[in-house]
Amino acid sequence: MTEKQSKISILSNFPPESLQRVIDEVPNVELGALPDVDSLDEQTLETAAGTDVVLIPPWDDGSLQPLLDRGLRWVHTIGTGVDRMPLEVFRNCTLTCSRGASSQPISEWVLAVMLAFEKQLPQTWLSEPPEAWSSASLGTLHGKTLGLLGFGGIGTSTASHAANFGMDILAFRRSTQQSPLNGVTMTDNLQQLMQQSQHIVLSLPLTPSTRHIINEETLAYIPAGAGIHLVNPSRGAL
Repeated sequence: MTEKQSKISILSNFPPESLQRVIDEVPNVELGALPDVDSLDEQTLETAAGTDVVLIPPWDDGSLQPLLDRGLRWVHTIGTGVDRMPLEVFRNCTLTCSRGASSQPISEWVLAVMLAFEKQLPQTWLSEPPEAWSSASLGTLHGKTLGLLGFGGIGTSTASHAANFGMDILAFRRSTQQSPLNGVTMTDNLQQLMQQSQHIVLSLPLTPSTRHIINEETLAYIPAGAGIHLVNPSRGAL
């Protein structure tokens, strides 16, 4: 294969400087600017449709349909979810996303939020001498139960961090697939998870089956008087 044949052409509407890492790490990429939807004349459309990949945010500004009509074969979005994409138009085109790419930083954020809840941050930050030192009654993650709604990249990474804090982990998934991590109890019983968890994390894609999965009915599963901490870093809707 010649150097010319091995080149991968990518058109993107991201600022070129934001994609410099791609250019540096993948030298056989030829990066071009995806024209604005108002600038898509016939010649531009033909050229754009012949590119290898169109790289865009996880939504369509109206430029995809004319490109797809002319044979565009691959669209990649930088987001994890594709719920804002017009899926009905991707009949002859591959649509991919960046699922898993952000699982590590997002799971770290989830643990930070859970710790902040238990350690009463920022309420216990000092701006002046308190009336009494060492008087805060702080909670702990150790021994608490983490309920994960969804067990993809974010859920798995969150479970790995939570296990290091000595948490018990329940993961809700409707499939019978086993957990890739030891120490995680899989369940398809949402009521069980809501009843037993002190921290509940939504790590779900946004689909018709997950939209409003946390609602009056599911909240009613929580025992009366229980202090539940709910964290939603994903696209699964309340």
